[in-house]
Amino acid sequence: SFLGMMALAAEQETWLRTYAIRTAQDIDSFGIVDVYTIAMYFNAMTITGVGYGDVNPTGLLELNLSTLTMFVMGFVWAWVLATIIQVVNNLDAFATHFQKVNDEMNAVMESRNLGQALRTRSRKHLH
Repeated sequence: SFLGMMALAAEQETWLRTYAIRTAQDIDSFGIVDVYTIAMYFNAMTITGVGYGDVNPTGLLELNLSTLTMFVMGFVWAWVLATIIQVVNNLDAFATHFQKVNDEMNAVMESRNLGQALRTRSRKHLH
């Protein structure tokens, strides 16, 4: 919204002016809340990857900031998905603990070169 307010003051060709022309509104009628709302809409479009149709970056600075925002939000989105997957995987704490114990037991049996029959009996004992 800071860039939007600068655009109002400097009368440069920006996404805000383009938006005002497309929507047939007077750019002087935009208040700070309006500019902030339009900027948040633009960022939401960037974050969700829905795309742009009515608010587009026009200047080089806006294009650079939009590109940076897209890359940053791509990493943020990947982090959010990884966190959700981690939470879902940890919902069943007993199953996670059982799997860990089973993996450790398999590693010990492998390091001791135990026979297949004894390995099978040991695994059945855990179940």
